[in-house]
Amino acid sequence: MIARVHKSLTNLPSDAKGCVVAIGNFDGVHQGHQALICRARDKAMELGAPVGVLTFEPHPRAFFDPNQAPFRLTAENLKTAYMASQGVDHIFVAEFNAAFAALSAQSFVDEVLVRDLAVAHVVVGADYRFGSRRHGDIALLRALGKAGGFGVSEVAPVMDRHGLVYSSTRARAALRDGMPNLAREIMSRTWELHGRAEHFEDGVVSIAFDGHQRPLPGMYVVRVDISDPHTGKVVETVQTLAWHYAARFDGENELYISFDTDAIVGKRLRVQFLDYVEAGRLDYVGTNWAYPTEKPDLPVLDTGWL
Repeated sequence: MIARVHKSLTNLPSDAKGCVVAIGNFDGVHQGHQALICRARDKAMELGAPVGVLTFEPHPRAFFDPNQAPFRLTAENLKTAYMASQGVDHIFVAEFNAAFAALSAQSFVDEVLVRDLAVAHVVVGADYRFGSRRHGDIALLRALGKAGGFGVSEVAPVMDRHGLVYSSTRARAALRDGMPNLAREIMSRTWELHGRAEHFEDGVVSIAFDGHQRPLPGMYVVRVDISDPHTGKVVETVQTLAWHYAARFDGENELYISFDTDAIVGKRLRVQFLDYVEAGRLDYVGTNWAYPTEKPDLPVLDTGWL
């Protein structure tokens, strides 16, 4: 069955209700998120219910602080595609706006989980908080669920061999530190950027980050799937070099990719970050590129509302 994406929680079809629902932001759909969905699948099989995922757009962090630095690991369309690949039946995308942010813990359960979704069971992470001012915790969710007719499963954090938790925060930090291999381990997939190739100079095109987490400035080995912009069909896959400049002109939101021809301009690109080659950032001074040796001090971002 192909997962159905519901952009509104009102007037859902009857077959979309009664799901076992995993709840979270799911940015990156990393190994911890995958464990939530796996537990939801197992519970759904036990109850004979469909499997659903409840997520939020825009990301609550972007809603509460729209001026913060870009931090998304995955755009909404990629996030839903990754979740669908985990074997879910329904993906519920709640619009995170002022009204939703103001919902009390009780109202979130009564209006969203019970009235709109009629959930059979919910699955959440061990640090799950919900409702205005993050008032709700798992103990409250269990109590409200008992009254509302659904059960609650809590999934412990998933850790690597060093005892470190797989999380979106760690994946972002790995990219900021120039460690795409670590980000790949956390997400169990290669981090990638999608967009349209724009002309920069002969043999070099640019692609915008468009709100995504920016990796450490420097040179990367990338694998690029080149698609026809009209049909979406991949016409060529190449492995080449890419540069992320922190420059003194309006280019720090872009990745620059080297090709043998300018015929790439206008085509859709899927860029997978394979390895980090060279540290530092590029500063444009006149017509010369200079490579400072210092590593930028980049802060770790906190978790979101839910």
